[in-house]
Amino acid sequence: MNRRNFLIAGAACGAARSAGPLLEDFLVVPMVPNRTHRGSTGSMIELRDGSVLFAHANPEHWTDNTRSGVVARVSRDRGRTWGEAFILQKHVARLATLQPSLLRLKNGEILFGYNVLNRYEGKELRLYDGKFYVRRSSDEGKTWSDPVCATPHEGYHTVNPDRVIQLASGRIVVPVEWTRELGGGEAGHMVSMCYWSGDGYTWVRGKGFVDVGTTTEEPGIVELKDGRLFMVFRNRNGYVGRAYSSDQGDTWTDVGYLDLPSPLAPQTIKRIPKTGDLLLVWLNNADAPAAARKAPQPILQIGEIKRPSGAVRAPLAAAISRDEGKTWEHIRNLTSDPKGDYGYAGIAFTDDVALINYHSLLGIQVARVKLDWFYSH
Repeated sequence: MNRRNFLIAGAACGAARSAGPLLEDFLVVPMVPNRTHRGSTGSMIELRDGSVLFAHANPEHWTDNTRSGVVARVSRDRGRTWGEAFILQKHVARLATLQPSLLRLKNGEILFGYNVLNRYEGKELRLYDGKFYVRRSSDEGKTWSDPVCATPHEGYHTVNPDRVIQLASGRIVVPVEWTRELGGGEAGHMVSMCYWSGDGYTWVRGKGFVDVGTTTEEPGIVELKDGRLFMVFRNRNGYVGRAYSSDQGDTWTDVGYLDLPSPLAPQTIKRIPKTGDLLLVWLNNADAPAAARKAPQPILQIGEIKRPSGAVRAPLAAAISRDEGKTWEHIRNLTSDPKGDYGYAGIAFTDDVALINYHSLLGIQVARVKLDWFYSH
Protein backbone atom coordinates (compact mmCIF):
# COMPACT_ATOMS: atom_id res chain seq x y z
CA MET A 1 0.00 0.00 0.00
CA ASN A 2 1.41 3.35 -1.01
CA ARG A 3 1.09 6.43 1.18
CA ARG A 4 1.63 10.11 0.63
CA ASN A 5 1.69 12.51 3.60
CA PHE A 6 0.61 16.08 2.98
CA LEU A 7 1.66 18.69 5.56
CA ILE A 8 -0.44 21.26 3.75
CA ALA A 9 -1.59 23.35 6.67
CA GLY A 10 1.21 22.89 9.19
CA ALA A 11 4.12 25.10 8.20
CA ALA A 12 2.23 27.26 5.73
CA CYS A 13 -0.68 28.32 7.93
CA GLY A 14 0.29 27.41 11.46
CA ALA A 15 -2.85 25.31 11.80
CA ALA A 16 -1.38 22.06 13.06
CA ARG A 17 -2.98 21.70 16.48
CA SER A 18 -2.40 17.98 16.94
CA ALA A 19 0.43 15.51 16.45
CA GLY A 20 1.05 13.94 13.08
CA PRO A 21 0.10 14.98 9.56
CA LEU A 22 -3.18 16.80 9.11
CA LEU A 23 -3.79 14.90 5.88
CA GLU A 24 -2.61 11.43 4.95
CA ASP A 25 -3.39 9.95 1.54
CA PHE A 26 -3.19 6.21 0.86
CA LEU A 27 -3.43 4.33 -2.44
CA VAL A 28 -5.59 1.39 -1.37
CA VAL A 29 -6.52 -0.25 -4.70
CA PRO A 30 -4.01 0.30 -7.54
CA MET A 31 -5.35 0.61 -11.06
CA VAL A 32 -4.84 -2.56 -13.06
CA PRO A 33 -1.93 -2.29 -15.55
CA ASN A 34 -3.96 -2.48 -18.76
CA ARG A 35 -6.50 0.17 -17.72
CA THR A 36 -5.49 3.83 -17.82
CA HIS A 37 -8.62 5.78 -16.91
CA ARG A 38 -10.42 5.76 -13.60
CA GLY A 39 -11.36 3.09 -11.12
CA SER A 40 -14.58 3.00 -9.11
CA THR A 41 -15.05 4.12 -5.55
CA GLY A 42 -17.28 3.07 -2.70
CA SER A 43 -18.54 3.60 0.83
CA MET A 44 -17.23 3.13 4.36
CA ILE A 45 -18.83 2.51 7.72
CA GLU A 46 -17.43 2.16 11.24
CA LEU A 47 -18.23 -1.17 12.85
CA ARG A 48 -19.04 -1.60 16.53
CA ASP A 49 -15.58 -2.98 17.32
CA GLY A 50 -13.98 0.24 15.99
CA SER A 51 -12.84 -1.22 12.67
CA VAL A 52 -13.90 0.32 9.35
CA LEU A 53 -15.61 -1.61 6.55
CA PHE A 54 -14.89 -0.30 3.04
CA ALA A 55 -17.04 -1.57 0.13
CA HIS A 56 -16.00 -0.81 -3.46
CA ALA A 57 -16.20 -2.21 -6.98
CA ASN A 58 -14.23 -5.37 -7.66
CA PRO A 59 -10.95 -4.29 -9.36
CA GLU A 60 -10.61 -7.69 -11.05
CA HIS A 61 -13.34 -6.62 -13.47
CA TRP A 62 -11.93 -3.22 -14.39
CA THR A 63 -10.14 -4.70 -17.39
CA ASP A 64 -13.33 -5.46 -19.35
CA ASN A 65 -14.86 -2.04 -18.62
CA THR A 66 -17.63 -3.46 -16.43
CA ARG A 67 -16.10 -2.89 -12.96
CA SER A 68 -18.59 -5.45 -11.73
CA GLY A 69 -19.21 -6.97 -8.37
CA VAL A 70 -18.61 -5.43 -4.95
CA VAL A 71 -15.78 -6.39 -2.63
CA ALA A 72 -14.93 -5.15 0.86
CA ARG A 73 -11.89 -4.60 3.02
CA VAL A 74 -11.51 -3.95 6.74
CA SER A 75 -9.19 -1.48 8.45
CA ARG A 76 -8.40 -1.89 12.14
CA ASP A 77 -6.34 1.31 12.44
CA ARG A 78 -8.83 3.96 11.29
CA GLY A 79 -7.97 3.74 7.59
CA ARG A 80 -4.16 3.63 7.63
CA THR A 81 -3.92 0.02 6.49
CA TRP A 82 -6.46 -2.33 4.90
CA GLY A 83 -6.94 -6.08 4.87
CA GLU A 84 -7.42 -8.30 1.86
CA ALA A 85 -10.53 -7.90 -0.27
CA PHE A 86 -13.42 -10.33 0.08
CA ILE A 87 -16.63 -10.58 -1.96
CA LEU A 88 -19.56 -8.62 -0.56
CA GLN A 89 -21.86 -8.85 -3.60
CA LYS A 90 -21.35 -11.07 -6.64
CA HIS A 91 -21.80 -9.73 -10.15
CA VAL A 92 -25.46 -10.31 -11.07
CA ALA A 93 -26.01 -7.90 -14.01
CA ARG A 94 -25.54 -7.92 -17.76
CA LEU A 95 -23.50 -4.71 -17.58
CA ALA A 96 -22.32 -3.87 -14.07
CA THR A 97 -22.90 -4.46 -10.36
CA LEU A 98 -21.22 -1.62 -8.51
CA GLN A 99 -21.35 1.72 -6.62
CA PRO A 100 -22.12 0.54 -3.08
CA SER A 101 -23.61 2.57 -0.23
CA LEU A 102 -23.28 1.60 3.44
CA LEU A 103 -25.51 3.13 6.12
CA ARG A 104 -25.92 2.53 9.84
CA LEU A 105 -29.66 2.49 10.53
CA LYS A 106 -31.22 3.82 13.71
CA ASN A 107 -32.14 0.27 14.76
CA GLY A 108 -28.47 -0.68 14.67
CA GLU A 109 -28.54 -2.68 11.44
CA ILE A 110 -26.30 -1.93 8.46
CA LEU A 111 -27.96 -1.19 5.12
CA PHE A 112 -25.93 -2.10 2.02
CA GLY A 113 -27.07 -0.84 -1.40
CA TYR A 114 -25.67 -1.29 -4.92
CA ASN A 115 -26.55 -0.76 -8.58
CA VAL A 116 -27.49 -3.58 -10.96
CA LEU A 117 -27.17 -2.24 -14.51
CA ASN A 118 -28.36 -4.15 -17.58
CA ARG A 119 -27.85 -3.12 -21.20
CA TYR A 120 -30.10 -3.80 -24.17
CA GLU A 121 -29.45 -3.00 -27.82
CA GLY A 122 -32.23 -1.11 -29.63
CA LYS A 123 -32.69 -0.20 -33.29
CA GLU A 124 -32.11 3.55 -32.90
CA LEU A 125 -30.55 3.88 -29.46
CA ARG A 126 -29.48 1.80 -26.54
CA LEU A 127 -32.15 1.10 -23.95
CA TYR A 128 -30.91 0.51 -20.46
CA ASP A 129 -32.46 -0.97 -17.35
CA GLY A 130 -30.88 0.02 -14.05
CA LYS A 131 -32.03 -0.83 -10.53
CA PHE A 132 -30.74 -0.16 -7.01
CA TYR A 133 -30.95 -3.01 -4.51
CA VAL A 134 -30.55 -3.02 -0.73
CA ARG A 135 -29.59 -5.72 1.75
CA ARG A 136 -29.38 -5.60 5.55
CA SER A 137 -27.13 -7.04 8.22
CA SER A 138 -27.84 -7.38 11.95
CA ASP A 139 -24.44 -8.95 12.74
CA GLU A 140 -22.02 -6.25 11.57
CA GLY A 141 -21.72 -7.50 8.01
CA LYS A 142 -21.13 -11.18 8.68
CA THR A 143 -24.38 -12.15 6.96
CA TRP A 144 -26.82 -10.24 4.74
CA SER A 145 -30.53 -10.48 3.97
CA ASP A 146 -31.87 -11.21 0.52
CA PRO A 147 -31.82 -8.18 -1.82
CA VAL A 148 -34.83 -5.86 -2.13
CA CYS A 149 -35.24 -3.55 -5.14
CA ALA A 150 -35.46 0.06 -3.95
CA THR A 151 -36.22 1.48 -7.43
CA PRO A 152 -38.94 -0.85 -8.75
CA HIS A 153 -40.19 1.39 -11.58
CA GLU A 154 -39.28 0.99 -15.24
CA GLY A 155 -36.21 2.73 -16.62
CA TYR A 156 -32.56 3.35 -15.90
CA HIS A 157 -31.81 4.25 -12.27
CA THR A 158 -28.34 4.71 -10.85
CA VAL A 159 -27.18 5.78 -7.40
CA ASN A 160 -23.71 7.16 -6.79
CA PRO A 161 -21.62 5.43 -4.13
CA ASP A 162 -22.17 6.46 -0.49
CA ARG A 163 -25.47 8.28 -1.06
CA VAL A 164 -28.21 6.65 1.03
CA ILE A 165 -29.29 8.55 4.17
CA GLN A 166 -31.78 8.10 7.01
CA LEU A 167 -33.74 11.13 8.19
CA ALA A 168 -34.52 12.13 11.77
CA SER A 169 -38.04 10.80 11.14
CA GLY A 170 -36.62 7.36 10.35
CA ARG A 171 -37.35 7.58 6.62
CA ILE A 172 -34.61 6.02 4.46
CA VAL A 173 -33.99 8.09 1.33
CA VAL A 174 -32.15 7.04 -1.84
CA PRO A 175 -31.23 9.86 -4.28
CA VAL A 176 -31.20 8.56 -7.85
CA GLU A 177 -30.69 9.69 -11.42
CA TRP A 178 -33.27 8.32 -13.83
CA THR A 179 -34.15 8.08 -17.50
CA ARG A 180 -35.74 5.44 -19.68
CA GLU A 181 -33.58 6.02 -22.72
CA LEU A 182 -29.93 6.75 -23.22
CA GLY A 183 -28.27 7.49 -26.52
CA GLY A 184 -25.12 5.81 -25.25
CA GLY A 185 -22.65 6.98 -22.65
CA GLU A 186 -23.62 10.35 -21.17
CA ALA A 187 -25.78 11.47 -24.10
CA GLY A 188 -29.05 10.82 -22.28
CA HIS A 189 -31.06 13.49 -20.48
CA MET A 190 -31.05 12.39 -16.85
CA VAL A 191 -33.18 13.83 -14.04
CA SER A 192 -32.63 13.55 -10.27
CA MET A 193 -35.19 12.30 -7.79
CA CYS A 194 -35.60 10.19 -4.65
CA TYR A 195 -37.09 6.91 -3.53
CA TRP A 196 -37.93 6.48 0.13
CA SER A 197 -38.93 3.80 2.60
CA GLY A 198 -40.07 3.63 6.20
CA ASP A 199 -38.65 0.17 6.80
CA GLY A 200 -36.21 -0.57 3.95
CA TYR A 201 -38.48 -3.22 2.46
CA THR A 202 -41.28 -1.27 0.76
CA TRP A 203 -40.14 1.62 -1.43
CA VAL A 204 -42.04 4.65 -2.74
CA ARG A 205 -41.06 6.82 -5.68
CA GLY A 206 -41.03 10.58 -5.09
CA LYS A 207 -43.69 12.62 -6.88
CA GLY A 208 -41.29 15.18 -8.33
CA PHE A 209 -37.83 15.38 -9.87
CA VAL A 210 -35.10 17.96 -10.46
CA ASP A 211 -34.44 18.94 -14.08
CA VAL A 212 -32.43 21.95 -15.27
CA GLY A 213 -33.23 21.28 -18.92
CA THR A 214 -30.16 19.22 -19.69
CA THR A 215 -28.40 16.42 -17.83
CA THR A 216 -29.34 16.65 -14.14
CA GLU A 217 -27.75 13.67 -12.48
CA GLU A 218 -25.75 12.00 -9.71
CA PRO A 219 -27.55 13.68 -6.79
CA GLY A 220 -26.40 13.70 -3.20
CA ILE A 221 -28.56 14.81 -0.28
CA VAL A 222 -28.29 15.88 3.34
CA GLU A 223 -30.96 16.72 5.91
CA LEU A 224 -30.87 20.32 7.14
CA LYS A 225 -31.50 21.30 10.74
CA ASP A 226 -34.92 22.72 9.83
CA GLY A 227 -36.00 19.34 8.41
CA ARG A 228 -35.65 20.20 4.72
CA LEU A 229 -33.49 18.15 2.38
CA PHE A 230 -30.66 19.83 0.49
CA MET A 231 -29.62 18.25 -2.83
CA VAL A 232 -26.46 18.82 -4.86
CA PHE A 233 -26.22 17.43 -8.39
CA ARG A 234 -24.01 17.16 -11.45
CA ASN A 235 -24.93 19.22 -14.52
CA ARG A 236 -23.51 20.88 -17.65
CA ASN A 237 -23.81 24.53 -16.57
CA GLY A 238 -20.43 25.02 -14.89
CA TYR A 239 -21.53 25.20 -11.24
CA VAL A 240 -22.65 22.85 -8.46
CA GLY A 241 -26.41 22.36 -8.80
CA ARG A 242 -28.70 22.58 -5.79
CA ALA A 243 -32.35 22.04 -4.84
CA TYR A 244 -34.50 21.78 -1.69
CA SER A 245 -37.28 19.53 -0.48
CA SER A 246 -39.72 20.44 2.32
CA ASP A 247 -41.47 17.05 2.28
CA GLN A 248 -38.62 14.61 2.95
CA GLY A 249 -37.66 14.09 -0.69
CA ASP A 250 -41.09 13.77 -2.28
CA THR A 251 -40.96 17.03 -4.27
CA TRP A 252 -38.25 19.62 -4.99
CA THR A 253 -38.21 23.42 -5.24
CA ASP A 254 -35.80 26.37 -5.53
CA VAL A 255 -33.64 24.60 -8.12
CA GLY A 256 -30.48 26.54 -8.93
CA TYR A 257 -26.72 26.65 -8.44
CA LEU A 258 -24.19 27.27 -5.71
CA ASP A 259 -21.50 29.86 -6.30
CA LEU A 260 -18.96 27.04 -6.69
CA PRO A 261 -17.55 26.14 -10.13
CA SER A 262 -17.73 22.51 -11.18
CA PRO A 263 -17.19 20.51 -14.39
CA LEU A 264 -19.64 17.78 -15.41
CA ALA A 265 -18.81 15.75 -12.32
CA PRO A 266 -20.51 14.76 -9.04
CA GLN A 267 -20.26 16.23 -5.56
CA THR A 268 -20.52 14.58 -2.15
CA ILE A 269 -22.12 16.28 0.86
CA LYS A 270 -22.21 15.13 4.50
CA ARG A 271 -22.76 16.64 7.93
CA ILE A 272 -19.73 16.50 10.24
CA PRO A 273 -21.03 14.82 13.43
CA LYS A 274 -18.55 16.53 15.74
CA THR A 275 -19.15 20.13 14.60
CA GLY A 276 -22.61 19.97 13.01
CA ASP A 277 -21.35 21.81 9.90
CA LEU A 278 -21.82 20.65 6.31
CA LEU A 279 -18.84 19.29 4.37
CA LEU A 280 -18.81 19.39 0.56
CA VAL A 281 -16.21 17.51 -1.51
CA TRP A 282 -16.22 18.37 -5.22
CA LEU A 283 -14.08 19.24 -8.28
CA ASN A 284 -13.32 22.94 -7.86
CA ASN A 285 -12.27 23.68 -11.45
CA ALA A 286 -12.27 27.47 -11.97
CA ASP A 287 -12.39 27.00 -15.77
CA ALA A 288 -15.66 25.03 -15.66
CA PRO A 289 -18.04 28.01 -16.18
CA ALA A 290 -16.11 29.06 -19.31
CA ALA A 291 -16.24 25.50 -20.61
CA ALA A 292 -20.00 25.47 -20.04
CA ARG A 293 -20.23 28.60 -22.21
CA LYS A 294 -18.19 26.71 -24.84
CA ALA A 295 -15.37 29.25 -24.66
CA PRO A 296 -12.15 28.12 -26.39
CA GLN A 297 -9.83 26.35 -23.96
CA PRO A 298 -6.57 24.44 -24.08
CA ILE A 299 -6.92 20.69 -24.47
CA LEU A 300 -5.22 18.45 -21.90
CA GLN A 301 -4.41 14.75 -22.08
CA ILE A 302 -5.98 13.04 -19.05
CA GLY A 303 -5.17 9.36 -18.95
CA GLU A 304 -6.30 7.94 -22.29
CA ILE A 305 -8.73 10.77 -23.07
CA LYS A 306 -8.45 14.45 -23.96
CA ARG A 307 -10.43 17.18 -22.24
CA PRO A 308 -10.66 20.98 -22.40
CA SER A 309 -9.23 22.56 -19.26
CA GLY A 310 -12.69 23.37 -17.92
CA ALA A 311 -13.75 19.73 -18.07
CA VAL A 312 -10.75 18.43 -16.10
CA ARG A 313 -11.77 16.74 -12.84
CA ALA A 314 -9.29 18.56 -10.64
CA PRO A 315 -8.59 19.84 -8.10
CA LEU A 316 -10.48 17.69 -5.63
CA ALA A 317 -11.49 20.21 -2.97
CA ALA A 318 -13.40 20.48 0.30
CA ALA A 319 -15.47 23.33 1.74
CA ILE A 320 -17.35 23.95 4.98
CA SER A 321 -20.78 25.55 5.45
CA ARG A 322 -21.79 26.83 8.88
CA ASP A 323 -25.15 28.18 7.65
CA GLU A 324 -26.79 25.05 6.22
CA GLY A 325 -25.43 25.38 2.69
CA LYS A 326 -26.09 29.08 2.03
CA THR A 327 -22.39 30.01 1.97
CA TRP A 328 -19.19 27.99 1.80
CA GLU A 329 -15.81 28.75 3.34
CA HIS A 330 -12.40 27.22 4.07
CA ILE A 331 -12.08 25.95 0.50
CA ARG A 332 -9.04 23.67 0.43
CA ASN A 333 -7.57 21.23 -2.08
CA LEU A 334 -7.34 17.62 -1.02
CA THR A 335 -5.28 16.91 -4.12
CA SER A 336 -4.57 19.24 -7.01
CA ASP A 337 -2.59 17.66 -9.84
CA PRO A 338 -3.90 19.68 -12.85
CA LYS A 339 -3.84 16.51 -14.94
CA GLY A 340 -5.57 14.40 -12.33
CA ASP A 341 -8.91 12.72 -12.79
CA TYR A 342 -10.57 12.64 -9.39
CA GLY A 343 -14.01 12.27 -7.95
CA TYR A 344 -16.87 10.03 -6.87
CA ALA A 345 -15.91 10.58 -3.27
CA GLY A 346 -17.39 8.84 -0.27
CA ILE A 347 -17.07 10.23 3.26
CA ALA A 348 -17.11 8.51 6.66
CA PHE A 349 -16.22 9.89 10.09
CA THR A 350 -14.39 8.18 12.93
CA ASP A 351 -13.39 10.10 16.05
CA ASP A 352 -11.88 13.41 14.84
CA VAL A 353 -10.96 12.06 11.38
CA ALA A 354 -12.80 12.09 8.06
CA LEU A 355 -12.07 9.15 5.76
CA ILE A 356 -12.55 10.24 2.13
CA ASN A 357 -12.29 7.63 -0.60
CA TYR A 358 -12.01 8.83 -4.20
CA HIS A 359 -10.76 7.66 -7.57
CA SER A 360 -7.69 8.87 -9.40
CA LEU A 361 -5.67 7.70 -12.38
CA LEU A 362 -3.74 5.58 -9.87
CA GLY A 363 -6.78 3.69 -8.61
CA ILE A 364 -8.83 4.07 -5.41
CA GLN A 365 -7.33 6.31 -2.75
CA VAL A 366 -8.31 7.02 0.84
CA ALA A 367 -7.47 10.30 2.55
CA ARG A 368 -7.42 10.48 6.36
CA VAL A 369 -8.18 14.09 7.18
CA LYS A 370 -8.26 15.45 10.70
CA LEU A 371 -11.28 17.67 11.16
CA ASP A 372 -9.23 20.76 12.04
CA TRP A 373 -7.68 20.63 8.55
CA PHE A 374 -11.03 21.55 7.02
CA TYR A 375 -11.22 24.69 9.19
CA SER A 376 -7.68 25.97 8.60
CA HIS A 377 -6.66 28.42 5.88
